[in-house]
Amino acid sequence: MFAIIMSVFLFFTHSFSSCNEWVVSEFHRVGQKTRKFKVKSNKVIKSREYRNTIKGTFGSSSHFQSIRRHPIDKDIFYVTGGNFKTKIADLFILDIKKNKVISKVVLEKGSYWHAGGIGVSYPYISIPLEEYKIENRGLGKTIFLDISNPRDPVKLQSTLIGADRSILATDLIKEDDHYKLVNKTGKGLFLNSTKTLDLRDGFIESKVTFIPKKNIDSHIEDYDFNKSQNFNFFKKCGDQYYFIDYVGFFKNKMNLIRWEKGTDRLEVLFSRKMKCAGACRFRAGSGLNIENDKLQIFGIPLHRTILRKRVLFKAFY
Repeated sequence: MFAIIMSVFLFFTHSFSSCNEWVVSEFHRVGQKTRKFKVKSNKVIKSREYRNTIKGTFGSSSHFQSIRRHPIDKDIFYVTGGNFKTKIADLFILDIKKNKVISKVVLEKGSYWHAGGIGVSYPYISIPLEEYKIENRGLGKTIFLDISNPRDPVKLQSTLIGADRSILATDLIKEDDHYKLVNKTGKGLFLNSTKTLDLRDGFIESKVTFIPKKNIDSHIEDYDFNKSQNFNFFKKCGDQYYFIDYVGFFKNKMNLIRWEKGTDRLEVLFSRKMKCAGACRFRAGSGLNIENDKLQIFGIPLHRTILRKRVLFKAFY
């Protein structure tokens, strides 16, 4: 009996160790190969929107904010954007096989025009919206879409009003019988739990984990939680959850972060720069994907290309 118990213990210990090693290895490996994508706007994006302008560079015009790949249909990508002038939050659907933007979903009209970092856990995506550049802003909120049909996402009625006015990025983590929604805000990290695996059933209001940004232990001297634009769930190893966040605006850095379940602290383990010149810089838009047990990172600039007005993004393998 003792031998059986020990063998089981050693198996799980080895699996846990291998999981952690894989996380660190993939974080440092990704980027050895790159690939550029340029897709036609296809009149889905109006000629005067999401252009490369001085105003757009500083976030006071329409600009892209996040990019994620559909976890099953690999030809489909989702890109969020916000339009300061029209006060509309957009979700664009890109098809790299057809080489064009095939459609868009109007996420919100009015003060909640600023769409942030996309969270993905099939069959759902989560998108944060905030009342950007408005005095006396209210609370941010997160909306959800069903992506069972990759080319025609459907907005759900379920909405989570955030505990902070600024929700910059979200992600979804699928557990055995529920989802964890991770919201990165100006105050720190909020983790909410759904009641079931159906997001339409809502959230458990009393079950919220808050990790204030002061509770971040960083091994990186210049790490600044507020400067990262997107925050993605990467991998779960036992009770340890790994995330990657991204710092654009010419820095092109990403950081590996760990949270242990049951605690209210984050640990920043590693930081690295991605080699990416010119228009393919992360800027504000980035997102990860796991394919064949390999990490992929996608980076998108704030705007379309200047002359041909195509949507440009880059993959790091």
